Amino acid sequence: MQTFHVGYPKSGSTTIQDLLKADDSIDFLGKPYRDHEAEYHVREHLSFGDLRQLPAATLDDMRRRLCDGQPIISDEILSGVGLAHGIAANSLLQIVDNIEMLTEGDFVAYVVFRQPDAFIRSYYNQLVRMGARMTFDQFCSLVLLRPHHWVYRSLDYGAILRSRPCREGKLKPVLFETLFKDGGLGDFMRAAFGMARLPEVPTDQRSNRSETDSAADYAAPRLPLNPASSIELQVTQPSVQEYEWLDRLQPDVREHHRSVWSFQHGELQDTMSEYLATLTQARARFGSHAGKRPATPMLRRLLDAIAQTNRGVAEAFPELDFARHNYFG
Repeated sequence: MQTFHVGYPKSGSTTIQDLLKADDSIDFLGKPYRDHEAEYHVREHLSFGDLRQLPAATLDDMRRRLCDGQPIISDEILSGVGLAHGIAANSLLQIVDNIEMLTEGDFVAYVVFRQPDAFIRSYYNQLVRMGARMTFDQFCSLVLLRPHHWVYRSLDYGAILRSRPCREGKLKPVLFETLFKDGGLGDFMRAAFGMARLPEVPTDQRSNRSETDSAADYAAPRLPLNPASSIELQVTQPSVQEYEWLDRLQPDVREHHRSVWSFQHGELQDTMSEYLATLTQARARFGSHAGKRPATPMLRRLLDAIAQTNRGVAEAFPELDFARHNYFG
């Protein structure tokens, strides 16, 4: 049986991947990948595609590169990339459907749920780091206005918990609040992935922290325009990731592509430099911020909508102890 970790983003994914990479006894498939084709299969076909529509030869190549030896697979793109790339992002259940077809049903996938309020705040802060210039209330408004996009759909925990893979034990949910408390991470890594050695590092140092609320609020309106904050730019020039892929192509193929994007590539590099300088100023201005931003009417409206979408989840799944974490209170 092959094991997958499918997110969520902002729920300890980077920490889990770092620990998997650090254990030499584990066959881990993720960044850095063994080969470019394996990376492409995970980050494009598995994360964004529908494997039922792939040619048989491509699916066979995926199985050979991703399944031989049944390595543990984890990649942040499998977690969904949400609002920034909402045009193409698959839902978690589509990704699990792809995994089921890839492995011919011989798999188990772990997903980490996080308290919606904390997830929304942390996700917004991540978008600011990527260059988004919207305010926090604007972000909440967009999530509400785009219920068919990944960010809102990802918080429909009820749909995921009632899905066939979850009912059959193929998709296993874990709570972020339990994972990063009182040795929960170590217990999870050993039980889920067979990890024999876990670095003795305090949990708060392992967790992947976002920018502080105050720094994100300061930086957002001052950041330069970036593909992460503009649908128009996403569909009219390559993303940062696509430029990275372009650099890995064979020289003759690469030059054909680079010749038509070189000017925009230079602009993108300048924009990224400006963005890093802006975040540095924000961190210096606010330093460490212990408190959360106030729960604004727009955030409350969003949380109310999420609670309505998930009505009955706490009662239907008492074993997950949603009520104790006040997920939908």
